[in-house]
Formats: sequence, C-alpha cells, structure tokens
Amino acid sequence: MATIIILGSITRMLTSHLSSKHKPYFLLTLTLTLTLTHLYKSKSPSFLSLTFPSSPTPQKPVFSSMAFAFSGFEGFEKRLELHFFGDHPAMLQLGLRKLDFECIQQTLQEVQCTVVSAVGNSYFDAYVLSESSLFVYPTKIIIKTCGTTQLLKSMTPLIFYAHTHLGLTLSSCRYTRGNFIFPLSQPFPHTSFNDEVAYIETTLPPNLCFRKASTMPSKSSSHAWHVFTATADSHALYHHNYTLEICMTDLDPLHAGKFFRRPGDGKSGDSAGREMTELTGIDGINPHALVCDFAFDPCGYSMNGMDGEWYSTIHVTPEEGYSYASFECVGSRSSDVDVVHVLRKVVQIFRPGAMSVSTTSLGNEVWRKVAGAVEPMGMKLRSCAMDQFPDSGSVVFQTFSPLRRKSTH
Repeated sequence: MATIIILGSITRMLTSHLSSKHKPYFLLTLTLTLTLTHLYKSKSPSFLSLTFPSSPTPQKPVFSSMAFAFSGFEGFEKRLELHFFGDHPAMLQLGLRKLDFECIQQTLQEVQCTVVSAVGNSYFDAYVLSESSLFVYPTKIIIKTCGTTQLLKSMTPLIFYAHTHLGLTLSSCRYTRGNFIFPLSQPFPHTSFNDEVAYIETTLPPNLCFRKASTMPSKSSSHAWHVFTATADSHALYHHNYTLEICMTDLDPLHAGKFFRRPGDGKSGDSAGREMTELTGIDGINPHALVCDFAFDPCGYSMNGMDGEWYSTIHVTPEEGYSYASFECVGSRSSDVDVVHVLRKVVQIFRPGAMSVSTTSLGNEVWRKVAGAVEPMGMKLRSCAMDQFPDSGSVVFQTFSPLRRKSTH
C-alpha cells in the first residue's frame, strides 16, 4: 500500500490560499506528514496526497468572460512545458519541487485557476486544477489549462521563481494546442496563435534563440495543431521520451453521460471522481498507475495518473453540442506503457466523433502504432502531418473519424 504523505513545502497550504470566491468550497485536510528525508531515501514507492473535499463541489466554468457566457465550456487545453538547468547537483535533486506553494498559488492566480487535489511520488508532483493539470519535476514544469484561462501568463512568474528562489535557468520551452471550439471567447494572449507566439517571444529570455512556430493542418478546417518551441541549444534534445496527446470531440452521448453527477448526491469531488474512474473503465487504461481524480458539479471530470516517473492525465467536458475529452501520457521505449492498449481503451471509453493524436518523439516507433491501434476500433485515419523541431525531434499530427456515423440515441 502506498504511504500517503504531505510534502513539507506545501503543508503550509491552508484554505487561505484560495480566493474569497473559492474559500467556501474547499477544506484542506492533512492526512499524514513525513519528512522529505524519509520520502527520498525510502526504497519503496512513497506518495504524497493533498485533497480539497468540497462542499459544494466547484462548478465549471470557475472563471468566465462575457463572451464565454454565450458559448459553452472550452474543452481544448493549452499546454506549456518549461525545462530548466542549474549548476548545483544538490539543488537539482528536488529542484522545482522545492518551490513554496505560495509561488504556485500566485502563478495559478495569473492563469485564473486553482488547485483542487494533489499527489506526488519520489519523481514528481501532480496537481489537479480547476481547469486541467500541473506537473512539477525537478527540472521541468508541465501545465495545461482549458476554458478561458490565460496559460501563457504563467511563464513570467515561473521563470522568475525558478531563478530567484532556486538558481535555475530556463533552457527550453514548448507550447502546443489544438483549434479552440469557441475561439472568440479566448482572452489575450490566446486570441490567435500569432498573438500567442508574439507573447511567448517577448517573454522568453534571449538565450533561447533557436525558435520555431508551426501550424500543422488536417483535411478538416476545424482541426489543426499549433506548436511553438524555443531552446538555448539547437542540437540539444531535452525530451528523451515521447509525449502522446489525444483530443476528442463529439463524444458518444451514452459514454459522455457517465461524467454527469447525480443532483444532490452529497459526495465530495474526489469521491464522485473515484466512482467515475471505476464506472467508465479509466482505471483500466494503466492498472499500475496511482490515480488522483476529481468530479465537478454538475458535470466534468479530471484525473492525473502516476506510474513511476511517467504521468497520464484525462479531462472531460461532457455537455452535448461541445463535448470534449483529452488524454495525455508520456513514456519511453524502455517503459512499460503499452501504447496500443492505451489508445484502444481511450477510444472505447469515449467513442469520439472526431479525434486527433499528436505524438512528440525522437523516432517513429510510437506514431506508426497509432493508426493500427485505433482502426480496429472503427476509426479511420483522415490526415497525417509531420514537422521537425530543434528541441523535440519530430511532431506527428494525425486525425481520425469513425468509419460510420454514430447513430443518435
């Protein structure tokens, strides 16, 4: 059984970290506290867990704009990955994980989201956010947010805190997203990909001088993959593994209906989330993963999975008319992640009307498995685009749709 602990750097996280808007919704519960020495010297897997049982559960959308109120919830996430380096090996043992939670809190306030649950092991910390997820490793941070959040506004505080508090310097940046369902609802700097690129380039330090922006098209005007990368060394490859990003729209209504809460169920977000994980079969995607899940009220679902140094994450917006689900995971050729099994389980759980799969890797072992995995599930490859980036290797963007149109229920 995993040992549940709370990291010392975030035990100071009390309900005061929440805005006045969210204070009534959350209560911090500390289950058990162990020292960092025990965590990092233990030979058996050790975990931390923070939960914010909510009464009532926070609703989506947590933050909205006037334009957003007349559309629906934007499921498509924006994703930012930042890599750092430092000169002190002792510092890099924990690195970015030593950031005070106050720094994380202030960063998320800029983005306009908050933490609802957290879990960690000896490799990294994973946070479920009110809008998607945050992963903190010793030398990299991955943050993805949906809705009308302003993700790119996290860059300045993260770069500042990493440098001034930890002596770490930014060495690589990668930003990706699909096409928004409601693009006119997005606030600056997410009003267009050109605006996003301009914002990133003015925010990055000058040492990240090798930069590339690309929009990877598909045969459908509603699907494209936007990528921006920057690195300090054009020959450096910071990503020695692969990243698999799956975006799905037009979910089967029967399957999407499993991500709605029963009115007045009286359950906390994490308790209801656990039920959804088991009911939908999400826990079968990677049976070895420690899952931190959360259900929103009246609908919506998020989870982070931890399997050693590898993470996976799922986010679901189930409302008909703009239903959306995403799955993301990382792995390597030497990891135990079965890509074919993962892809088939994801399609089986959501039965999307349209799906895109973006694979970032140094080789072609992973992306070549995608079509062969999902075509037996009734999905047909419609387009495939590839591009090369100085810090990431190749990015392959594939789109799929069912061989036959789904029947209405």
